[in-house]
Amino acid sequence: MSKTYPLAVAGNIESTKKLIQETLEKRTELKASKDTIERNLRSLEKKLRRKTKGFFGKIFSSDSEREQLRIEVDGVRQQLADVTTELSLLAVDISPFQQQVTDEKYIAFIEAAERISQSQKTWQITSSVRNTEIKSSAAHSVTKSEIAIFVTELELIHSDYKAVCFKNVTGPPLFIYPGIAIWFTGNDQANIASSAELDFFFHPQRFITSSFPADAEVIDKVWDKVNKNGGPDLRFSNNFQIPVVRYASLEFTVPGLGERNYYISNYPAGEAFAEAFEAITSTTPLLKIMTQKKPALTNAFTQSYYDLLKEFSQELDRFFSSSRQDDIIIKKIEAITGKTPDRQFIGALMIYDFCQATRLLNSKKYKNTDLETAGMGFACSGLLSKNSLLEQDYEVLAHLYALNEQEDAVRSLFEIGKEGNPLPHKYDSPFGLLVQLKEINHPLFDEYAGMIYRLVNILAKADGHISKDEEANLKKIYQLTHHPVPQAAIKTAIVETTTQSLEEILAELEEMIGLDEVKNEVKTLVNFIRIQKTREASGLKTSGLSYHVVFTGNPGTGKTTVARIVAKLYKALGVLQQGHLVETDRSGLIAEYMGQTAAKVNKTVDGALNGVLFIDEAYALAGSHNNDYGHEAVAALIKRIEDDRHRLVVIMAGYTGEMQEFINTNPGFQSRFNRYISFRDYTPDELYAIFELYCRRSEYKINGEASVQLKQLFQQAYDTRNESFGNGRLVRNMFEKTLENQANRIAGIATLTTEILTTITEDDIAV
Repeated sequence: MSKTYPLAVAGNIESTKKLIQETLEKRTELKASKDTIERNLRSLEKKLRRKTKGFFGKIFSSDSEREQLRIEVDGVRQQLADVTTELSLLAVDISPFQQQVTDEKYIAFIEAAERISQSQKTWQITSSVRNTEIKSSAAHSVTKSEIAIFVTELELIHSDYKAVCFKNVTGPPLFIYPGIAIWFTGNDQANIASSAELDFFFHPQRFITSSFPADAEVIDKVWDKVNKNGGPDLRFSNNFQIPVVRYASLEFTVPGLGERNYYISNYPAGEAFAEAFEAITSTTPLLKIMTQKKPALTNAFTQSYYDLLKEFSQELDRFFSSSRQDDIIIKKIEAITGKTPDRQFIGALMIYDFCQATRLLNSKKYKNTDLETAGMGFACSGLLSKNSLLEQDYEVLAHLYALNEQEDAVRSLFEIGKEGNPLPHKYDSPFGLLVQLKEINHPLFDEYAGMIYRLVNILAKADGHISKDEEANLKKIYQLTHHPVPQAAIKTAIVETTTQSLEEILAELEEMIGLDEVKNEVKTLVNFIRIQKTREASGLKTSGLSYHVVFTGNPGTGKTTVARIVAKLYKALGVLQQGHLVETDRSGLIAEYMGQTAAKVNKTVDGALNGVLFIDEAYALAGSHNNDYGHEAVAALIKRIEDDRHRLVVIMAGYTGEMQEFINTNPGFQSRFNRYISFRDYTPDELYAIFELYCRRSEYKINGEASVQLKQLFQQAYDTRNESFGNGRLVRNMFEKTLENQANRIAGIATLTTEILTTITEDDIAV
């Protein structure tokens, strides 16, 4: 007699999984047996037909033989009937999981499933890459593959209700029954999850596309080429608008299977399915939030707050993408932790810094339920996960905050902020990565400091009110983010490796503002080296070439930056193996006591081997007193230049007159330093262009009145300049003071916009 396989314990997932697996294996055995019986039956039936209807069969077979064959056929047919019956009865009863389901709810669920199955397009995204086209209005380019959704039932499951099947482009189909989900992995391994374990998330998803199905709803239009504020870029005469359509997104996260995301072109159908699914399952609170018809949106999480956070999140994502691939940052973290940081670790370092700034904003007292900390969590969520929460529409996060459910979504971020500093240091600063970037004077420091301060500005204005404490804290945070370590603690040693091509490095040189004569000199040097290398490779004679250079000019004219580029050029040309640059000056070469200077020089030179040693204000090595140890430093340096001539290049820099006099004091220098590159002072227009560059890098813009005032100040400074004219350093100092003034000006503004956050006015200019 055949048997059924009811659940041993109602609602017990493990026993149910075991029963399903056993039933699946038994059904496999029975199907194999059925196939064998069917083959045997076909063979016997064929033999019987030959003996009863065939000409020769009738002649050469007896009635008794034919009767015996009929008996055998009947017996096998009975075997087949028994196996078929057993197969039909061999199933697992899952009704204990469906006790809360009513027929009315189930009918609505099936109707909703059939409605989404009839949508013109049901997709899965099989690949997604960030759009690298700077002016594009679309953040990602995605590849969508069509999938099937249909109502069906499984033979091995006994249920009063059918299942909704979601087929996948990759991976097994997912069968959703009321109360339980089933899928099968390789080698027919059965897997199940109860509705309590099955996370379901419904939300609207926007797609920017020129081609879309008729049942998709157009909710907006965007320009193909956009400015930062989302408006059309008028520089493109052929600019056009692209429709923004709304799809329904159904996300299932299944234990052991992962995330399955389905996009439905018919948004109302997808929304109805989410409501019907919520009605028949024990869903997570997040689903209930998503499927409320009229959620309470009277809380403080406003559309303008969301817009500011989203724009910030997009900028943070771009910054994160560049910083986590930066060799200098990676090596700095390796030196502290002893491990090569991965994407998630660098993201966690940034989250730590953002958490500390948020705590400072609220006097080190914050709750995970606060509007400010919720905003910080939303804005930084993309640093740990591949997708930022702010990629969801406003309604999704507003609903989430309305029911106080955001803590679960961003708890892991807050936990990072409560840990100890992952990059410990000796300074009185709460930050980690920010301090390390400033200590090595990294080019990304300004942008990172600006991003931290910009976020706390957004958070402080979230409720539309600025208290006296918040205003004071914002000013304090500005100082702590932009000046996290004493100026004297900033290290001048720069170690940089590169895999750039010669053309890329020359392009970097060309992008520098001004310096036309310098650029021509460097290009001439590069061309000469290339020709000599080519002649050497061809077996021809080459001219003796010294790679050492003297840079002359006033402070702030770009000598250090150009020296770094020259170091990379030497590596690309095969002159140097590593191509890094170590910057030093008199204090880094001359010791305090007699006999120690040579050792200090040797130590510094050792760090520069296979790269460039850049000595700023090198003329100071000559000294001004008889008991000065400068002559000892010069002697040790010349010896190392000769001993390591194939592994060391030295670039010395300083004022024009002083450097010429210094080189002439020593024949060793005269014979080795015969190439001079002069750096002239920047013109007023070039100074203004440098200020603009600082603004672009830190996401600021200058309004018209401020622009006029800046140009007047730079013209005045240029006309009255002397030998100590600061050039780029003057611009740098003015930029830093301007940002400080801007921060103080907007600290008391309750309602912020991106325009206010990023605009420098004439009141901000440091006079």
